[in-house]
Amino acid sequence: MNNRENHFLRVLMIESILFFVLTCTGIFFMPFLEAKERDREWQKEGGAWWKGYFASIMTLENIIKIRDNIDFSIGYDKAIELDKAYIENVKLEEKNTIDKNLQLGDSYIKIEKQGNQKVWGQLEHDYLQKKVSVVIYGVILEKLKTSDMTIIWKGYNYTIDTAKTIPIKLNNYQYQQSTEIENTKISYKKSMVQDSVLLEFDVDKIFSYKMFQDKDYVYITFCDPKEIYDKIVVVDAGHGGTDTGTYAKSGDWDEKDFNLDFVKKIEESWNHNNVKLYFSRLEDTEVTLADRVNMANNLQADLFVSLHCNSSDENSGSGLEALYKSNEFSKDSKVFAKKCLKALEECSGLTNRGLLKGKRIYIIRNAKMPTVLLELGFLSDSGDLAYLSQEENRKKMAEAICQVIWENFI
Repeated sequence: MNNRENHFLRVLMIESILFFVLTCTGIFFMPFLEAKERDREWQKEGGAWWKGYFASIMTLENIIKIRDNIDFSIGYDKAIELDKAYIENVKLEEKNTIDKNLQLGDSYIKIEKQGNQKVWGQLEHDYLQKKVSVVIYGVILEKLKTSDMTIIWKGYNYTIDTAKTIPIKLNNYQYQQSTEIENTKISYKKSMVQDSVLLEFDVDKIFSYKMFQDKDYVYITFCDPKEIYDKIVVVDAGHGGTDTGTYAKSGDWDEKDFNLDFVKKIEESWNHNNVKLYFSRLEDTEVTLADRVNMANNLQADLFVSLHCNSSDENSGSGLEALYKSNEFSKDSKVFAKKCLKALEECSGLTNRGLLKGKRIYIIRNAKMPTVLLELGFLSDSGDLAYLSQEENRKKMAEAICQVIWENFI
């Protein structure tokens, strides 16, 4: 053979070897590629069974992670993150002695412990639904009965399941074994770790809560938020649910959606603990005008701020407006409204249309504190709507409102 023939045979041999290797590789990986393609097709079809299966696997993995990471030697360290901002969490604290005059007040629940072991617990308060959930765990609680729980209300004693004339109504009591998974408002994954007792209450008003324990009892205290916070502000997202408010000139959102988004951004931006913000709604729910006002009045709020967007039938209106209370709270309402308009004008560049008396507006007329209704732009105006449709712009406006609220009390 000459050199050319040798070269040809070597090339042919190398190509044959490469073809053989690629063929084997394809045969080996083909089942995996087909499985991946089938999985892609299943995802496209949205098979409910498979989605449920994978969701169950993820839930099991999360539960195992939570179980493995809990250190009960230091007690309940942190509540599982909640996706609802109106859920308030209170952790059970340990006290060697309790000064009832300072710590308990005249209204509280007293729960007798099984022995004197240390327990852990958490209270979750859904103040929009006026529901309270309490879980206590850490020891065998199977023998705990409702007769071991006493309500002291305004100095008088009641059994927890027979109290009819006080603002607390027990609607659920259950003992949970550690092998059970109870999907309740309380962080139910904790019940896999140790036995627990779950108590759920309805209340007829918004309270603030604390939880204590000594060697004999667990105490859950009730008090008015005014006793806890220096100042209280109620922030109201106008409209909601089937009450859509005004329609936008274009886009997928109605007024209720813009109002709600502003309020959520205020909640996210707020970081001043001594001024407590309560919200009339943080979901797309319908709230009556009376309920909005009653919430602010019952909390004895120091300020009531309602957020809205405007519209004009002639499509000629644009910019910012503020309606304020014009009775005995006129001065404080007007000063706050004026500061809000200035801050919003500076951060947004929208036209400042000025102040209006709001005595014809139900919530302004019936609120018993300084009250302002802010109109944050015209959804009937193309320019205003284009500005409000940008999330970063709504965030800037929400932060401006937060700053004015804070400066109002310093």
